[in-house]
Amino acid sequence: MLITFLGCVRSVRTKTISNLASARTSVPPLVRDAGEHFASVGEPHRYMWRTELGATEPFWRGWFTGLSSKFLGCKTAKLLLLAGADRLDKELMVAQMQGEVRHS
Repeated sequence: MLITFLGCVRSVRTKTISNLASARTSVPPLVRDAGEHFASVGEPHRYMWRTELGATEPFWRGWFTGLSSKFLGCKTAKLLLLAGADRLDKELMVAQMQGEVRHS
């Protein structure tokens, strides 16, 4: 499972995940052994992402467009959990500065 550990280290190094303990839990289910695929080219110990994310690209805009305004439009108390305030978009940043959203 060295490759899984290396995947965890890579996730922390690229700041996809903020700590190694979390990465050890989150990353292993995301990869799978691609031995048969790479065995044909002489590389038997390779891993691949479980999901081909590139295939979902046409849907990304629909998933995220207007998401902040929908969140802010909810008439309820809001708590936004983020890795850091630097990841807020303009709309959420304004709302946070105006006290409409508390982030942790």
